[in-house]
Amino acid sequence: SRVGDESGALFGFTERDGQPVYISNAAASAGDASPLMIIAAGTGSGKTTVMQWTAHQWALMKVAQVMLDPKRDSDLEPAVRASSGNVVSFDEFASSDGALDPLRFNRDPSVGAALASDMISRIRPWTQYETQQHETAIAYAIQYGVSRGAQATGQALKLAEADGVIDAEIVADIFKVAESYPMFRATFGINPESPSLTVSEGITLFKVGRTQFELPPVGAQFDPATASPLVRTSVNLLRMIV
Repeated sequence: SRVGDESGALFGFTERDGQPVYISNAAASAGDASPLMIIAAGTGSGKTTVMQWTAHQWALMKVAQVMLDPKRDSDLEPAVRASSGNVVSFDEFASSDGALDPLRFNRDPSVGAALASDMISRIRPWTQYETQQHETAIAYAIQYGVSRGAQATGQALKLAEADGVIDAEIVADIFKVAESYPMFRATFGINPESPSLTVSEGITLFKVGRTQFELPPVGAQFDPATASPLVRTSVNLLRMIV
């Protein structure tokens, strides 16, 4: 039997003649094909175990990986830690404080500031009319905070507020959302001393922990104006991960 790639993580053995099957993390893209694999099977069949075993081997090969576990109360942390990986939990503010803040993962501060202001508009702390009224003020305040050395969105807004660049009421409403929804807090840094996320070698696990992760129904078009705050913050989180 011939299946899999020439090298990579050992995925298993063929049933007919016991030949090793390897899965490369780069063979598909190197061959100009879509680098995508899906494992389809019933509950309890071992999909997660296969994923963890493959990820562990790639980690030994110094392959950077991002693992997203959207299942509530699921905890793959012990396995990831055993593979010397990093873990970000969305239900722990100390862990998730701005780990995916646009100002932290964008090398160009101006790009990060633009994405941060767009993120707040999509989260919609106010009505549609109020959101449109505040958009320019928020964008300017974040850019101002960045010019003052801010490295997180919440920090930038607080610097702008202290210097009278933006109304305190606007900033307070944004912070209320950050303090109410862990999903948003993961993309909205408040404490400038919190470590930023670096994905270089090995595994980085994002887990929802005890909090809720909810996306729009399959086939439905996402509309921030009608979606619930939980859906808006979940979509925003997924967007930042991508």
